[in-house]
Parts: sequence; structure tokens; C-alpha cells
Amino acid sequence: MADLPGIGFARVPTEERQSWEGLAAAFFDRGQVELVVRLVDPRVPEAPADIVLRDFLAARNVPSITVATKWDRLGAPERASARAVLEARHGEVIPVSAKSGEGIETLRRVIRRRIEKDGSHG
Repeated sequence: MADLPGIGFARVPTEERQSWEGLAAAFFDRGQVELVVRLVDPRVPEAPADIVLRDFLAARNVPSITVATKWDRLGAPERASARAVLEARHGEVIPVSAKSGEGIETLRRVIRRRIEKDGSHG
């Protein structure tokens, strides 16, 4: 398991951010990554960094799931709108809230199912 820096929101010099791409390429190009859980902010459903990461992983055939975090911060109309945009950009999206617990069990089930399906649970 690895946690990558928040590429779209980290407050670091541009040079450092660019060096992360090389590190990520080296990490993912080894072909040993079984599943990536991409965390996206539903309040910024069209964040360019999220699209870049989606395409980066797809180009390497790295399976991923998209998780919309902080779901509790959106009202019902905002949820519908954000989900529609996110699903149009990323496919299936699992909305979650660490604060309320909403969606956490669903996320766990999806991860478990994907790992078992792909045989990567060992």
C-alpha cells in the first residue's frame, strides 16, 4: 500500500511536483500495482489533476476506483450535480464521508471485491 501526495492540491514548488511524475512512473511501470484508490474532491469535480491521474493510470493499465471524499459537505442538489460530472469523467464513483461514515462500508466492499476478483489479496 502506498499513499501518493495530493498532486492537485499540494503546496510545493513546481519543480518538486514535477519530480513526483518520475517517481510515480517508476512506481506504476513496474506492473506490481493491483489497485489504486483515487480520492477526488466533489466540490471540484473537474479538477485537471484528477483527469491527468486518471489518464496516467489508464495508459499503464492500472486498475483504479474513484472515491469522492467529504461527501457530507454537499447538499442534495450539489451531490447530484457533482456525482453526474464525476461519473461522466471517471466512471463509477463511490461517495464517502469520514465524518459521518457514509459510504465507508460500500468502499470497503468494493475494494475487497476488486482485490479478490483480481487475485491480488495475497
